[in-house]
Amino acid sequence: MAGTYPYSNNGWNDDDRNAFRQRDDDATSSIQRRRTRLLYNAMRDAEDEDNRSLSSGRPGSYGNDGTPLTGSVKKEKTFLDKAAAISPIIGAFRTYTLRDMLKDFLAGMTISLVLIPQGIGFAILADINVYHGILSGIFPVFIYAFLGGGKHLSVGPEAATTVVLAETIRFVREEHPELKNADTYQIAALITILVGLIDVIFAVLRLGFLNNMLSGSLLIGFVGALGTLIIAEQLAPLTGIIKPEAELSTMEKFRHFFMHLRDIHPGTIIVGLVGIAFLLGMQVLKGKVKHPIVQNMPSVLILVAVMISASAGVGFQGKGISTLGEITLKFQPPRLPDVPFSIIPTLIQPAITMSVVGFIETMVAANAFANKHDYQVSGNRELAALGACNVFGGMLGSYTVIASFARSKIYEAAGARTMIGGLFSGGFVLAIYVLLLPVLKFLPRATVASILFVAGYNLIEWFEIMFIIRMASVRDVAYLAIAFLASVFVNTEVGLMACILLSLMTLLKKSSKPEMAVLGAVQEGKDVVYRSIEEYPNAQTKDEIMIIRVLSSLRFYNSSLLRDRLARLEKQTRALAESYGKGPNPIQEFVLDIGLCREIDSTGALVLYELIHSLHHRHVRVCFANVKKQHRAAFKNAKITQEIGEDRLYETLDQAVIASRNRLTGPGYRKGGAGPEIVKIDMAYPPPAAY
Repeated sequence: MAGTYPYSNNGWNDDDRNAFRQRDDDATSSIQRRRTRLLYNAMRDAEDEDNRSLSSGRPGSYGNDGTPLTGSVKKEKTFLDKAAAISPIIGAFRTYTLRDMLKDFLAGMTISLVLIPQGIGFAILADINVYHGILSGIFPVFIYAFLGGGKHLSVGPEAATTVVLAETIRFVREEHPELKNADTYQIAALITILVGLIDVIFAVLRLGFLNNMLSGSLLIGFVGALGTLIIAEQLAPLTGIIKPEAELSTMEKFRHFFMHLRDIHPGTIIVGLVGIAFLLGMQVLKGKVKHPIVQNMPSVLILVAVMISASAGVGFQGKGISTLGEITLKFQPPRLPDVPFSIIPTLIQPAITMSVVGFIETMVAANAFANKHDYQVSGNRELAALGACNVFGGMLGSYTVIASFARSKIYEAAGARTMIGGLFSGGFVLAIYVLLLPVLKFLPRATVASILFVAGYNLIEWFEIMFIIRMASVRDVAYLAIAFLASVFVNTEVGLMACILLSLMTLLKKSSKPEMAVLGAVQEGKDVVYRSIEEYPNAQTKDEIMIIRVLSSLRFYNSSLLRDRLARLEKQTRALAESYGKGPNPIQEFVLDIGLCREIDSTGALVLYELIHSLHHRHVRVCFANVKKQHRAAFKNAKITQEIGEDRLYETLDQAVIASRNRLTGPGYRKGGAGPEIVKIDMAYPPPAAY
């Protein structure tokens, strides 16, 4: 019998074939059960980040027999496995190649040449000594390389958080006169440490989903406002106009600029405009020419090198063009900021603002590159890594850092492969800081202002703004305007709070409305299926039976609305029937399909109980279809099963509809009343084509 096909007639009788089929079916069922269980666990892990570890592992693969091949077999973890779960760079070292090292080396060198001028520029924006900006490209970069999960992220100072930092420092010095003459960096360091602690607290509370909280239009408006603040701040150094001693609002800075146009220094504005034109021109060129040489050109570094050379050769300082001047080479041992901690309550709100904004921008970049290069990042891990960068960085002389999307694009285009590139990047910044610091004194301040001006301009997402306007969504346009105006005319903290409150209101409004659909019968081939009458206008319904599909979980915030909608639906149907002379109670049965209702909490169960009780008083009965195990447990605890009977909980919608029809057409049925219930139900009886 060997070599014969099991289901052929060669040497096999019916008993042999049936026995073989049975064994085959049993084996298939076993494999299918295992595969289903594995897929279910994978789905739960994908849906709930809290069930994942902080490490960014990849899902395992499964063989044809449904057994896991790699990544899913439970085995004893080695010390290196446990260490890699804490520090992903250890896992990168275990598979590191010479080619990876060369790529990371070149990428680290490239991004270091971008970090230095940006660090200097953002330090000036925050009104702190420029060497703190350079240090922000060293120690936090090293820390993120060991703790972060983004292989292509470039961590360092960034415009969005720096402008909030600058505003906060000015506010603190106004509110606390005793700090008027204090070192500005000490305030910045305390804010940085607070931002880091808030990041760590968010990570412990597993709030890595925060980056999905803000509406896109709100975020675009808020970030655009930050760009406008940066542009306003750079008008004076770009043009040589004397900066006012008093602190001005954003609109007052624009007003001051236009009122002092006659004081513009010709040489300064030429240097500034040349910088802006060069940087914007390079952006246009990179957008049109995709050659790697063009894409990897460090525009900021080229501008800085040319302007330092011109300044040293021509003598800009002697011609009235301000330069950075002498920069002190400094390192500091780990220490806490030398400011009274009594100012901490004043700093909590802006620190939360910087934490949220920084985390959102970091995750935008992290998710973009993770999707492109097929790896995973955890929001909770990134929060913890950013927290460590800022806590320890604030003690070592740096200030608030996040991952920049624009800078990370340069880093990725330069060929970064692993987190080890961060070690090269920080090492290059350190070497340049130690060896080439003296030449930075020739850098014109107008050039630094041009770099910041373009950074602020790039924060205004013109394409997205025009897209929202073209979509003609009144709500999105209003949200964008509110976020922008609140941030510009009041302050960034108020702007962010407006964004968060509006996002929460939108989410609550959406989630508080339970999704439901009225179903009707539709003939599809030989089968009768039930579809939404909204999507299938020709779906046939029956006056006495109304089928409702509940499409969302029933929780405390939406269950009462479901009750109200069903009650209104029943009353409206009754009123319509009375107007046509069809009797007072056209609906005799509600069939609730709860297959897509994943959860029913205690409030939801109570509301269902009250709904059933209320409908029974009006001679309308309720039954449930697609009832799952968790539904039965909730119904039993809420005594819903006792109220309606176990026989009104059905595993399929067909069973529920057939049972309802049997009850309404059985002996003793009376028009206008629920009639006696028939316990015995013929489940094989098919629903009619014209239901």
